[in-house]
Amino acid sequence: MKFLAIMLLVLTTESLKATEHNIYIDADFSHYTTSSKSIFMGIKTALEYKKESLQSLNINLIQLDHKANSRRSLKNLKAIQKDPKSLVTFSGMHSPPVLANKKFINDNKLLFFSPWAAAAPITRTTNDENWIFRVSVDDSIAGDFLVSSLVELGYKKPFLLLEQTGWGQSNFKTMSRALESKKIQAQGVEFFNWEPTEVSINTKIRKIIELKADCILFVGNANEGQVFANALQKLNVKVPVLSHWGINAGGFFKNITPEILNDQKWNFIQTKFSFINSPQEKLHKEVLALAQKLFPQEIKDKDIQSSTGFIHAFDATLLIVQGIEQVGTKELNATTLKQSLENLQKSVNGLVKTYKKPFSRHTGKDEFAHEALGIDDLRLGYFNTEGQVLLNE
Repeated sequence: MKFLAIMLLVLTTESLKATEHNIYIDADFSHYTTSSKSIFMGIKTALEYKKESLQSLNINLIQLDHKANSRRSLKNLKAIQKDPKSLVTFSGMHSPPVLANKKFINDNKLLFFSPWAAAAPITRTTNDENWIFRVSVDDSIAGDFLVSSLVELGYKKPFLLLEQTGWGQSNFKTMSRALESKKIQAQGVEFFNWEPTEVSINTKIRKIIELKADCILFVGNANEGQVFANALQKLNVKVPVLSHWGINAGGFFKNITPEILNDQKWNFIQTKFSFINSPQEKLHKEVLALAQKLFPQEIKDKDIQSSTGFIHAFDATLLIVQGIEQVGTKELNATTLKQSLENLQKSVNGLVKTYKKPFSRHTGKDEFAHEALGIDDLRLGYFNTEGQVLLNE
């Protein structure tokens, strides 16, 4: 009897080990902490929300800080690749680390999700092996959306102000094509590095003035966005800005004045859901209440900083859970989960929308095979006086 009890204990322990999986977040937890924390909170809330579906699994959520450095990200990915319990890895807001390490991810068959990073090539490959999925904006359509938006708003003389990275270059290509299709000529194009100097900023702004641009198409993150916003105000340049959503990733609002938002009219890409001003369905209310319970210090009322990360990470995790249910826990691993995600049989009701077969097998022919969201899911958003993100009506 004692021997049997020991054997049962061993079997139980082995069974628990077999059902333990790790979900990683490889993101910038040092500089753009709010966006990375938002992604973490979205995943954690979704796992808690679907805990009944995951009762037989022990899932650990592990944060790795790449500090916006592609080499450090590769080091993290190599550690993940060696972990036999690794199931899925989430990226953060930065595209460059994902672009730089895309080959490693696909070569080593790391199941990978982007809930924010938007550079178009991230989910594209000429090989059959594509392990990267996205529930986020896809820059191959973001440029079209911003250009269509400026046309609807009556602007005709845009100036392109883009960060000098793979993300900025990707947007330059798509925006240029979109402008050409609308028969609109960009007044000028300027690229900037992270942490630009005051001299370089003022030089670029003077070009905007000289060329008489009536709006700015901006691609950059919060730090650079607030630097340009303050410089524009200092030089009394009241030009409206249509921005990619990088300015929603950190301290943009905290470092500018309400006058700047009023004078320059900063609008930026969002997807079509906001906890603040979208119609609230039962799911939305339940998710917000659960998130507030899990993170009482971070979430006040409906205000989730860098809410984009939370919303997309939550929806992506719901899709992953549906994929897990479809596979079954006994057969679950990164390979079977990938195959399941590419052929989801049930619709998934998320925050942004109801997902019906959002992914398909990537063959190199369908460039949108691993993209869950399309141009119809995009909206323009803005900051209110409290720093909350609202969607344009």
